[in-house]
Order: sequence, then structure tokens, then C-alpha cells
Amino acid sequence: MKPTAYLVNTARGPIVDEGALLEALTQKKIAGAGVDVFSVEPLPVDHPFRKLDNIVLTPHLGYVTEDSFRNHYQQMVEGIDAWFKGEPNCGGWRYRFDRIRTSSSLRVSTRTVSNGQRGSR
Repeated sequence: MKPTAYLVNTARGPIVDEGALLEALTQKKIAGAGVDVFSVEPLPVDHPFRKLDNIVLTPHLGYVTEDSFRNHYQQMVEGIDAWFKGEPNCGGWRYRFDRIRTSSSLRVSTRTVSNGQRGSR
């Protein structure tokens, strides 16, 4: 890699040789790195990466934004609501819920939840 290069890993920790990355950063063979995933998580407190000034470390949550959380949980609520109503939902939710609901290995029981509405377990 060029000395002006930055390595970014947000995929899986083990795909990057952390020893080689540490050497490249320490010896300034590359300009820097951004790492969100590690071979061992959480990253140990005494890990040498923590002492470098040319690396940005995030604890496996570099994707987190207010919008991503809002969208994720909104879609989950919509999927659960559609399942309770027996309505189709986008993205394969209907298929997965139908498989769970009709699976002979899963016992579906009706219960009353704390808000007084009925739900399935």
C-alpha cells in the first residue's frame, strides 16, 4: 500500500492481519486506519492499537446513527404488527413468520401481554 493509504475494516476482524497492520501503522508505512471490528472483541484495554495516533477505533458499532436505529426499530415494529394481523410484509418477513408460526417444532401459544392486548409467544 502507498504511504498515503488508509485501511478501513468494518467487515470482520480476522480478515485483517492485526500484527501486520500494527507494524504498518507504527512504521508509518500507511497513513492510517479505521477499524470497527477486531479479532478479539471487545478490544483489550492494553491492545497496542490504543496507543497509536493514526488509527480510529470504534467498538463494532461504526454503523450506528440515530437514523439507522430509528429505521431498524420502525421496520421491526411494522414486521411484528403485520405478523399479528396475518398480513404480508416486505423483505421476506411474511415467509419467515409463516415458517415459525406453522413449525411443528415450535409451540405457539396465546398469552395476555402487560398492556392487556393478546399476543403470541
